[in-house]
Amino acid sequence: MLERNGLLYWTLLGGALLWFFLPAAPPLLAHFGQSGPADLLALCWSGACHQIDERCFHFWGEPTAVCSRCWGLYGGLPLGLLLLPEFRGLQKLLLRHPRAILFFPLPLAVDWLAPFDTAWSRFLTGVLATFPFGLFLWLGLQDAPGALAALLTKVREESR
Repeated sequence: MLERNGLLYWTLLGGALLWFFLPAAPPLLAHFGQSGPADLLALCWSGACHQIDERCFHFWGEPTAVCSRCWGLYGGLPLGLLLLPEFRGLQKLLLRHPRAILFFPLPLAVDWLAPFDTAWSRFLTGVLATFPFGLFLWLGLQDAPGALAALLTKVREESR
C-alpha cells in the first residue's frame, strides 16, 4: 500500500512536484527579464508538447511551457502521491483490478473530442488521467531494489 514514509517516497514526490512546477518557470523568468533562460526552458519542453499559445495557461502575459492538458497530466502524479494514501478503498480496488487504471483517462478522451473544451477542462481531465499512476510507480519503486538484487544474483550465478 502507498504510505507516506521513507526517503524514497519524499524524493519521488519532490521530483514529481518539481516536474509539475517547471512549466511555470518560463513566464516567471520572462516576467523578471530573463527571456534567454525562459526561451531555453520552453524549448526543452517543445518536444513533449505542442505549446499552442491559446491552449496554455498564461502568467504575467506569458504562456506556460506546456499546454493545460500536458500540465494536468504532469499534475496528476504528485496529486496521486499526496492523496492516494488517504483513499485505501481506491488503492485496494486498483491493486485487485490493475486494469481499472484504464478508466481514468476516459474523461480526457471525451474532453479531447469535445468541441467546447476549455483550458481548465483539459487540465482537470489530465490530472484525473494520471492520478492513479502514483500508486503503481510507488509500488514499482519499492520493489525495484529487491528485483535488481535478484537479477544481479541470477547474472552472477549464470556467469560461474
